[in-house]
Amino acid sequence: MRVIGINISHDTSIAEVENGEVKYCHDEARFRRHKFWDPDKLDSVHDKGLQSIEQNNIQEPDHLIFATFDRRNLQWSIKASLIEDRLLAEKFAHDCRSNQLSMERIGELMQEYGQHIDLDNQDDGEADHYFAQMISEYHWNMSGYHLEPEHHFYHAECGYHLSPYNKTNEDAIAIVWDGGGAMRYYDKYPAFQEIESIYRCSPKVEPKLQYQVLSNHRMVSDIGWQFPNMGYDAFHCLTPVTEMIDGAECVFTSKPSSGMNFSQMSVALGADEIGTGAGKVMGMASYSHPVMQTGIFSNFSVAQQLEEESLIDSIATIQKAIDMNPDVKNIVLSGGYSLNCTNNYKYLDAFPDHQFFVDPIPHDGGTGVGAALWFERSISKGEVVANETSEETQEENTND
Repeated sequence: MRVIGINISHDTSIAEVENGEVKYCHDEARFRRHKFWDPDKLDSVHDKGLQSIEQNNIQEPDHLIFATFDRRNLQWSIKASLIEDRLLAEKFAHDCRSNQLSMERIGELMQEYGQHIDLDNQDDGEADHYFAQMISEYHWNMSGYHLEPEHHFYHAECGYHLSPYNKTNEDAIAIVWDGGGAMRYYDKYPAFQEIESIYRCSPKVEPKLQYQVLSNHRMVSDIGWQFPNMGYDAFHCLTPVTEMIDGAECVFTSKPSSGMNFSQMSVALGADEIGTGAGKVMGMASYSHPVMQTGIFSNFSVAQQLEEESLIDSIATIQKAIDMNPDVKNIVLSGGYSLNCTNNYKYLDAFPDHQFFVDPIPHDGGTGVGAALWFERSISKGEVVANETSEETQEENTND
């Protein structure tokens, strides 16, 4: 059985799994010589597919699954009547940050401020299905594919499968952290993206989610930027909400992840203009003494301060994972934040009794591998019906 997994977020990739073995994983950006290329740049007239498929002459698979970071979005357009009324704007900001913006809370705010706000489900997943359909039909004339809002789960699948612990039939803890993943609870908590996840991984079964933090930092920041006389963070609710969902502890917050902070710092320090230079900020952190020692603020010392603060948060997450799994000594790190190689090295000193393995494809490209691995195993066990779910979902989106 040949299963192809295609990641259609940034770090676009295509991977093939056959009989539980990863055959390859191709990074589309390397074929295009275009760093950070993603399907948003596809032109439906001139450029409908992936060069990694064309140049490798990849034939039609038995099954096809797509992975994505989840393009659904809830857009708040604030009218001038609210922006220009300073007292009303401050009250609105207070009401936003007093509680997490669940769908129920958003409904309450719209009852009071609806005349001043246009609220729109800007995408609702249509773009992801559009890219999936375009790619599958262009290359193989396939109408059937699988796509669902998972991201960290696929990272955990990939990282554990490639680890030595899978090969020796040992359990491991998979910690996934990045700048934002799927909005798994969109109907109740719209725009809350996965930022940290802890999975228990065992041989031949899917990773079991134990703990997850989800943040709507990007959405509330977009609200804040529309108010020129207020800080962009005036709408962040820093009091988290915790719920047990399907046996996992899920925390909903407006705080950014460490990955988000590095992306924002890359813009602030001039590394790039759109927040893709997180790695450059991590590199800057190695070229300064701590601010507390020198009193000197520079690009390098600020980057180092962020690096040190993120290390404290990361160690706390690892410790939580260990506390939840005291019988497991193997830890797998995945997600884009696992590219922070300087902090990765420091975990060895912080946890000398544990073994660490960093996913060799920790960026989003690895989710194509993880998706294919999960799909093949699930088909073999009869847990999913291949290539039907997404066709029905696509038809529903089109009819809507």
